[in-house]
Amino acid sequence: MTLTFTGEAESNRAGINSERVVLPPAITPEQVRLAKAPFGWRLSHNPDGFTVAGPALRVGQDAVFAVTVAQLPSDATELPFKTLETYGDGRVDRWIEIPEAGKPAPANPAPVLKLKPATPVPTSASPTPTSAAAAPSSAAPNAIHRPTGSDNATVTNLLWILLIAVAVAAAAIGASVLRRRRR
Repeated sequence: MTLTFTGEAESNRAGINSERVVLPPAITPEQVRLAKAPFGWRLSHNPDGFTVAGPALRVGQDAVFAVTVAQLPSDATELPFKTLETYGDGRVDRWIEIPEAGKPAPANPAPVLKLKPATPVPTSASPTPTSAAAAPSSAAPNAIHRPTGSDNATVTNLLWILLIAVAVAAAAIGASVLRRRRR
């Protein structure tokens, strides 16, 4: 699962140079890999999360980065990601307060990923289609599909097929270029 974070630039004097994220207890730092970050930024693991850091961004530029998490917990409905945003001048904004239902919104809320319950996997070897299976989803806009084992295998197989197709195409192009050079 790829999660995208946006650290809003709120300083008028310095650019953001790091984002430290404390992971929910059900996710370990080793499960997290960097998918996208500002130029020159790198991910490092901490005992309770990770830090994405690099050269300070321009003043006013948001820090947008994405990480891939190997597996989200199947029993969670919300995952808070407490975040410390550090600027080039040493200023630290702490986005660590967990919003609570029925209470006023906190001044510095932590990003919270809302999840829908995992879809039960059928136990029969040959599932029969039902009208419920064809019904449109009424999931909330911020809900996430939790991949099943068969979804993961399908995606992995498709990625291998795509990788092989790209390799074959690259070999064909390389052979064509060599033939032209020899002429």
